[in-house]
Parts: sequence; C-alpha cells; structure tokens
Amino acid sequence: MYQSSRQESKFITSYLNLRSFIGILGVALPPVLIFGDGLFFEAGGIRPTISDYYYSGMGDVFVGVLWAISIFLFSFVGRNILEALLGVLTGLSGLGVALIPCESGGCWVEHPGNPLDGHLVSAALFFILLGAFSFKVFPQSDRGQDKLPRGEVAFYKICGLVIWALLVITAVTIYWCPGFMHDTPLILGLETAMVLIFGWSWMWKGDTYTRGKHLVMRLPGLGGKQGGRRK
Repeated sequence: MYQSSRQESKFITSYLNLRSFIGILGVALPPVLIFGDGLFFEAGGIRPTISDYYYSGMGDVFVGVLWAISIFLFSFVGRNILEALLGVLTGLSGLGVALIPCESGGCWVEHPGNPLDGHLVSAALFFILLGAFSFKVFPQSDRGQDKLPRGEVAFYKICGLVIWALLVITAVTIYWCPGFMHDTPLILGLETAMVLIFGWSWMWKGDTYTRGKHLVMRLPGLGGKQGGRRK
C-alpha cells in the first residue's frame, strides 16, 4: 500500500512538472517574441500576428518553443486512451504550426489565403484542442474519485470557452473583416490572449505558483514548508 501510494505521488508530481513547463512556455512566448524582436532586432514595430515572428530575428525562438510544447504534449499520458490521443493530436498540430510557416509579408493580414492552408488549419486545431484540455480534461482530479473545488472547475471551463470564443472572433476577422486588420494589431492581440489563457490554465493545473513558493521557502534562511493544492 505504501509503495503504491509513493508511486502514485511520483506520477502526479511528474504530471505537475510537465504541466508547469508547458504553461510557463505558453505564457512566456508572446512577450518574449514581441519584446525580444523590438529590443534585439530592428523590428520596425510589432508584427501583425504571432506567426509573423517566424520571419523575424526571433524566428528560432518561435519554432523552438513550439517544438518544446509539442514534445511535452506528446508525453502527456492522460487517465485514458482518449486523453493520451488528445495530447498527441495537440502536439502534432503544434508541430504543424512550427513546420508549415505562413506566407511572408503579413501572413493572414496581407494574404488570408484559403481556409485549407496548412498553417492556418494547424493553428486552428492547436487552439481548439488546447481549449478541450482546459474545458474537459483539467476539471477532473488526478486522484481518482476526488473532486476539485467548484471554483477551480469553473476556472478551467471558462478558460476553454474563452479560447474557443477568441478563436471564432479571429476566424471571423480574418475572413470577413480583413481590411480592419491593416490598421490594428487585432489578430496579434487575440492570439496572444489565447496563448496566455492556455498557459495560465496549464500552470494552474500544474500547481506552479504554490510549488514554486514551496521551493523558495526551502532555500537556506527562509525555512518553512508549504503544501500544494489537491490536484
């Protein structure tokens, strides 16, 4: 019994680490691309979409972070075969975004292209599946029959719904209001919001803040121990 409990604890800890890594990468990606391009390269202003940073001086960072997120998603085993498949499909769509770049010179802003464009389809699937993680997978506890607090369940479901809603607004803007995108970084803002929400939900599910605080409190001179939330 003790050995089984210990193995379960290690399994959950590894899951928390995985979720934390994915969430941190997601939250860091937009600001790193935007500010890195402006600070270290002659960007000439912010790009109209996150995908346009593929052609910037931060292009390697854009591709590298997507590869890292995708590889971590491939490692998501899940509680059943459907959740494992969701991780694989999300990882594949993330690789599609990295490996099939949009057209240069404005991506969707200047060249909306056709709805079956490989980059656009990959990006849409990526956000749809990330929304599914937040809405369907995360509201369930990792500890069998245990139930998460209602507020936490609501948070995950809202994250999923908001990601899907922002994706619909993005699609409508790209295909029905393309002229509006020339004067405002609307698509960049919508994509950034979706990526940040995705990152926040994964960090919360990974108990990142509480576990980070626990680690800091264990440093010499700080002392004390903090418990994490029940996942």
